[in-house]
Amino acid sequence: MDKNEIRENNSLQNFLTDLVRRVEDIRRWKRYPHNYKQTVLGHTLETALLAQIVIAIEQTAGAQFDAYLLLSTAVNHDLGEGIIGDISYSIKNDPRVKAMIELIEKEQFESMFAALDFGPYSQAVANMFSRSFAVQENTGTVEGALFNAIEKIGYVIFALREIDEGNGVFVQVLNNHHKDLVAYSERFPSIKLIYGECLEHMKHIGTSVLLQYKFDLSWLGYVVHNTPDEREV
Repeated sequence: MDKNEIRENNSLQNFLTDLVRRVEDIRRWKRYPHNYKQTVLGHTLETALLAQIVIAIEQTAGAQFDAYLLLSTAVNHDLGEGIIGDISYSIKNDPRVKAMIELIEKEQFESMFAALDFGPYSQAVANMFSRSFAVQENTGTVEGALFNAIEKIGYVIFALREIDEGNGVFVQVLNNHHKDLVAYSERFPSIKLIYGECLEHMKHIGTSVLLQYKFDLSWLGYVVHNTPDEREV
């Protein structure tokens, strides 16, 4: 059997074995040279852990949302990559192919569960997975907005690891997600807390590295004067 295949039968054992093998083999961040190996499985675990932290904070703060749906989305959102592989962020968001890629991911995700047989409960199981996948497509809901923020936080945390190892190109990741995370911080106390910690981390990055990749130092409270070395906090 090709290691890239997921066997099409109704054995839950085969399904779990094949899927886990696939997502633990697929490496992310192919667009950037990187020091840390992050697989789809590792990314999924980090996203699920972040989701649990966010859920605890938001529920304590009084937010009303479906915590189970948010957590299941965090666990399930990239399982389709077990079949189609990791696709870079820039390609996924290219307007020429974005809708097509999203449709393919959704179809592949749903097809993984179609062959599983749970008797009279099969449709309920399939619906649960479909519902969790749909959350990431709808940032107009609380669950969708929180998931989107959580995933962006995960991108930033990975980027900061790489930057700490001297891989300055990952500043581009900070550029890509900062404005959205500021907006989410104004809406959700959990994101304000977690992203605030990330911003504090960024202040320890050399400003020459940040400027090299067109990072806006005003995001960190800097007032830039004539040269990169003349600044105030």
